[in-house]
Amino acid sequence: MNYSCSQQDLYSALNTLWDNHIKDIADFTAYKQSYTLAKAVAAKAAIKAAQKLPDDQARGAEAEQLRIKVEKAADDVIGNFLQTKGYINGVFTEKFRKPNYEKAGQKYYRKANENDWESVSGMGSSMTNYIADNLTLLQDGGTNMPAGFELTVDGNVAAFELVYEKFKSASETGVETAKKIKANNACYTTARDMMDDGQIIYRKKHEYAERYIFDRILNMINPKASGMKGTVLNGKTNAGLAGAEIKMQQENKEAILIVCDDEGNYEETMESGTYTATILKEPEFEPVTEVIVIKPGVVSTRDFPLQPK
Repeated sequence: MNYSCSQQDLYSALNTLWDNHIKDIADFTAYKQSYTLAKAVAAKAAIKAAQKLPDDQARGAEAEQLRIKVEKAADDVIGNFLQTKGYINGVFTEKFRKPNYEKAGQKYYRKANENDWESVSGMGSSMTNYIADNLTLLQDGGTNMPAGFELTVDGNVAAFELVYEKFKSASETGVETAKKIKANNACYTTARDMMDDGQIIYRKKHEYAERYIFDRILNMINPKASGMKGTVLNGKTNAGLAGAEIKMQQENKEAILIVCDDEGNYEETMESGTYTATILKEPEFEPVTEVIVIKPGVVSTRDFPLQPK
């Protein structure tokens, strides 16, 4: 493939680029008479035609049957994850639940529910490891997680991985796959040539030139996550502080509370902007307050050393 994004994002970005081009058709025609409205309409028609070609959700009877099985197996894994969260709730107080959710696979949950099978795979792996590492705690003497739940999860995750591998094999080796990729590449190449000319035409008008940068258009359609990650440390020993808290406050907005894991690590996505961060590990350490700027599309790394009282 010539493009490095999902097919749906590709189609959305290309349509946006050609819509911009149609608005600026007079400037393009003045540069090259080959740029006509008919050519732009044809480019958009080619995108629509490529989009209509069967994708990995509809390639052949075998792939379609396997897809139904993948969906069922994925739903079993997602259901097990929700049960695992319930068992976490049974043994952890509220402020410690979020980091445990994340260890169990929470970061995969949204995409897993959108039929992102790789996310289901990641969730399954995280969940099985988490349960194995915390089995006694989660069972809580037989009053919380049932003894057989671990085996149920292991079986469902293994069943998903098996049918998912079969589905990928059936989807990726067909003639229709190559046909769709070829059509997508042709659409991207045509737009790439137009974008290159757009940079020449608007070399002195940066606000216009930006409308013909593929990655910028792509980020507008599907923005990259913004946020922060790192470790809260003991300023004298450099050891991570389990359960340390970071309160991220934007003006006139509800504060975001981040709780570090057992090794003092944290990771949180949040909207870009300026925050006042208060880092706490009470009662043993002095709190720290900093002003932090979260940049759009960037997950920055920030470590916070706290000094013992």
